[in-house]
Amino acid sequence: GSLALLALAAATAHAEPPDQAGLSCRVTAQRVADSMSLEVQFSNTADTDLSLAPGPHLVWYRDTAAEDAMENTVRASRVQNAPLVIPAKGSRSALFAIGPGLLDELRCNAALPAAAGLYFYQFNRRPRFRCLLQGYALDALAPKPGCSPGAARP
Repeated sequence: GSLALLALAAATAHAEPPDQAGLSCRVTAQRVADSMSLEVQFSNTADTDLSLAPGPHLVWYRDTAAEDAMENTVRASRVQNAPLVIPAKGSRSALFAIGPGLLDELRCNAALPAAAGLYFYQFNRRPRFRCLLQGYALDALAPKPGCSPGAARP
């Protein structure tokens, strides 16, 4: 019985955060050079406004079902460090930036991703929910196999 509870707790701790009901995320522009910028359109089909915390993390997945997250994730910064409110039955765009050091760290994954998403946090270290990115160019960055996380930063 105790082993079953431990196994369930371990599986729950590593489970992907839930998708936010009514929220969809589409990349409308993606630029990669020494850094990366993503313009994302957030659409909310719910009957209430939705507030997204600043500083989501960009997450790559090994599988198209987005259940197997790759090793490295990075924080994406917005120009305005304030919650982004998506109106009920509406949409809003936001521009996110990932600097050179974080971009190198993201590239420390061993293979190209099969899917990408944003994790949104609020008041703790566990993501509250996620939003899978439609239209994200999965082959925009070449991975750096063999590098170790943290060592990629200058």
